[in-house]
Amino acid sequence: MIVASDFDGTLTAGEMWRGVAQYVSEHGRGLRLWLFMLPKLSRRLLTRVGIGDALKLRSAFMEQLPSVTAGFTMDQVRDLAKWVVDNELWPKRRQAVIAELARHQQEGKRVIVISGAYQPILEEFARRINAEAIGTPLEVVDGKLSGRLSGALNVGNAKADRLRDALNGDVLELAYGDTQNDIPMLIMGNSAVAVNPDSGLRALATVKGWRIIEDAGK
Repeated sequence: MIVASDFDGTLTAGEMWRGVAQYVSEHGRGLRLWLFMLPKLSRRLLTRVGIGDALKLRSAFMEQLPSVTAGFTMDQVRDLAKWVVDNELWPKRRQAVIAELARHQQEGKRVIVISGAYQPILEEFARRINAEAIGTPLEVVDGKLSGRLSGALNVGNAKADRLRDALNGDVLELAYGDTQNDIPMLIMGNSAVAVNPDSGLRALATVKGWRIIEDAGK
């Protein structure tokens, strides 16, 4: 049996993009980061007042953010991943949800963390909870990051398709998620858990009778 979990918002209250931005800023790429962020600020402000689709904006942002890491060697990528997890994601981990995953593992279940998060960062976090990681791969050319993704961002239907491949005919007993983007994955399971859900996921969880975890960081 398999248990799957989303990452950002579900296993940590930290934000991967924030960690990546801080790392590149502190490692000599502050100007590149500023030039990347500047045109996006106005659109982000509009979504905060209800204008525009926040989830679509976030996906577009995550597809483009790797441009600030173009040219990083694999050693730098590993350093980036460890730094982001150490400083942004692990300190804000949702311990209640992680404890549940640990109990599933003790019962002999396979735990997969699947997310739009970049694969090296997701792997670093998943390693600490002894879970498998299926994230968004970064394109590598001649041993360095190209600044692009290698394939589609691993969210929504793409995430569900990749999880289906990973199941390889096995049963998805339970899935955890926090936004309506996770719904295609959540409905694959025999049951689902909504962790501090957004309004879209909360509405479906209520209709389906899925368990809702609030304040999962406590």
